[in-house]
Amino acid sequence: AFEKAVNGAKKLSAAERGTLINARKIFEPECGIGMREIPFRIVLNDIKSKQAREFASYLRAAITFYDGDFNAAGSFFSALFKAKDHWVRETAQYMFARNALNQAQDNAFDEWGYFDGTRKTDDVALGKARDGFQIYLKNWPKGQYAYSARSLLRRVYWLGNDPAKLAAEYRWHLGAISFGESEDLGRANHAILAEEIDSKLLPRDNGGTFGGDPLFLAVNDLMRMRKNGGY
Repeated sequence: AFEKAVNGAKKLSAAERGTLINARKIFEPECGIGMREIPFRIVLNDIKSKQAREFASYLRAAITFYDGDFNAAGSFFSALFKAKDHWVRETAQYMFARNALNQAQDNAFDEWGYFDGTRKTDDVALGKARDGFQIYLKNWPKGQYAYSARSLLRRVYWLGNDPAKLAAEYRWHLGAISFGESEDLGRANHAILAEEIDSKLLPRDNGGTFGGDPLFLAVNDLMRMRKNGGY
């Protein structure tokens, strides 16, 4: 997506495009290559136009994000909220929220990746993630990351222990017209979503109100009517 956006930016010179794309190819998040191994100042030496520097700044923010320096990454992404380039502006808003969500849950899971209720979620960062995703969806309701942002809001509400809002998000997803490009993919996602509701929503709403949602109220009633109280 970065390379496509760079090639589609009309005000960039051929040299700037080449520099930015080459810098992106060096950066492989899964291999753990980060800012320490990419001499970013060399990239900036070949960048002259303002639009090219926006792409370079986005790349720096992404590298910092994958390095796990969430404080710095959040500052870098937020500095691009008013970028002239549409792709940079939209992606920076989405990544700011993703970065905040990662920061919020950084210490909430054990070494095996399981949620640990005894650990503390960063509530300030979680609030930034919630607001960030909501702002993104307001500005780009049909944006390239809209479905992802809506999905990640479920995680925000789960970590924030807000079953009413979590129930509302699940209802939105269950009522969405399409979950993918094919009918089979749609059915698969519905099944995954049902499992997630079982594990993330139903056990956590001790009051059984689910924000007054009739579907989940009915499910809760059926669960309570079973002899052994099982799912």
